[in-house]
Amino acid sequence: MAATSRAIGAKIKPDDSGCVSTAIESSNGKGSELLNRFNKLATSASTYRVTFNQSETHCADGGSQYCTSDHTAFVSSFDVGSSWDRKFPGCSVLGGLGPKMAEDLGGIIVHELLGHGYDDATGRSTTGGDSQQRAIMAENIYHRGAGQKERCETRW
Repeated sequence: MAATSRAIGAKIKPDDSGCVSTAIESSNGKGSELLNRFNKLATSASTYRVTFNQSETHCADGGSQYCTSDHTAFVSSFDVGSSWDRKFPGCSVLGGLGPKMAEDLGGIIVHELLGHGYDDATGRSTTGGDSQQRAIMAENIYHRGAGQKERCETRW
């Protein structure tokens, strides 16, 4: 919860069941794209989740990912601290997921939940190069705000 709060710049106050179902205000009085995305998910008729336990999702085995079937962002502990190296020009799925420093928890949550999860909430595809590009762009909003090196060379 703390990593997500830092990522969106707002204090998240879940209810007794651990859910947020109302829009929240920015901690500093300023809105942000990531806070807007979080609020879109929080006020949706669907329930969006973040989990660190893959057995709690319908996700395929593997690393961090967003699962549309149960609106869950799975964060693999193995991905925290990993780094993406640019192998080809661009920021598509097959080319250039970098260069950047080691990935942190906030960046992964933003990428999966506020990138792919937001695509899901707005009726866009959550797979393929376009969705990956949008999720990386959302992630880079977080990295810029945290003073970190961006995952890709493109900007919004």
